[in-house]
Amino acid sequence: MRNDIQIIIDPGHGGTETGAVANGYKEKDLNLEISLELARVLRGYFSGVLMTRTKDEYFDLSRRAAWVAKKAAEFSGKTICPCVHLNAYNGQARGAEVIYSIHSDAKLATCIVEKICSLGLPFRRVFSKESSVNKGQDYYCMHRATGSAQTVIIESLFLDNAYDVAFLKQPEFIPKLAQKIGEGLLTYLQIPEEKPKPATLQLQQPPKIHQFKKDNDELMAAGILKSDHTLTLDNQATEGFVIALVNRLRKDGK
Repeated sequence: MRNDIQIIIDPGHGGTETGAVANGYKEKDLNLEISLELARVLRGYFSGVLMTRTKDEYFDLSRRAAWVAKKAAEFSGKTICPCVHLNAYNGQARGAEVIYSIHSDAKLATCIVEKICSLGLPFRRVFSKESSVNKGQDYYCMHRATGSAQTVIIESLFLDNAYDVAFLKQPEFIPKLAQKIGEGLLTYLQIPEEKPKPATLQLQQPPKIHQFKKDNDELMAAGILKSDHTLTLDNQATEGFVIALVNRLRKDGK
């Protein structure tokens, strides 16, 4: 369990801000579903996994970014902030893309997008974007205003593309997608994935035969014991029982 790395998961949009809406899906809902599953995956590796929201609520983008920056400043180690989003454009564009800060490199973004595409989604691009108004600053607020946090914006598929949406209809796709995003983070951080341990085969042991079971059976067959004492062979015999047994043996021996 790593305690030198803090993960802050940001499920994009929320509340009155729906994000993309297409084919019966709202981006805000899927972002949250993916993020909750991603948090579950990453909590197996990191002691500090936070989320900007855990329910369907509005969290202003500038305040959201400021909150991430504050948490990163308070933490002594490294902070990584995966922002979980889904895309929409013109119904034709499709595939996975990840956006990184102009002050970072493409390594983390590339690790994540490669894992996402292993599910069968096409690769679209990995890129960064500079502000056209303020040169030397990021275009996206979650890159520009999150302080020391290393932020990537993950756009796994296009909600308005029929081919991409078909993936959402696959059983267990959301958990698989979250798992792949998590694997991308682990690959970047060079943290080995924990493989599930194979179940050990429990061999059923044969019942143990009591050392006096044979004597019990033979005495019953001889008529000396009138009932089966198999279940009470470890019970202590009373003096009266022993005297009676010896006396019966004496009589039978005459």
